[in-house]
Amino acid sequence: MTKTNRPLFKISLRPKRMMMLQTIPDYHVILTTDDGERNTGDCYYNMTGYRVGVPYLDGGRERFLDPGEISMAKLKREIANSHREARAQGYRTT
Repeated sequence: MTKTNRPLFKISLRPKRMMMLQTIPDYHVILTTDDGERNTGDCYYNMTGYRVGVPYLDGGRERFLDPGEISMAKLKREIANSHREARAQGYRTT
């Protein structure tokens, strides 16, 4: 499989519109594939950290990892790990 015809799997976070008294932003979790973009869930702050389901590939099937309440830095590491696993399975992430 050449680099150009590998399937796409990319996760990104897009900020949501903040409510009136909200001080910490929430995010949409966007999964981009060859079929287009779709919102796979929301990332919201809950007292001690962000709650989110991070999509990842398990043998070509999409699954969700729920790491619990985590910091934004840890969340970005989880997304990077998901991208790394997708590249190992022959997907492109850019």
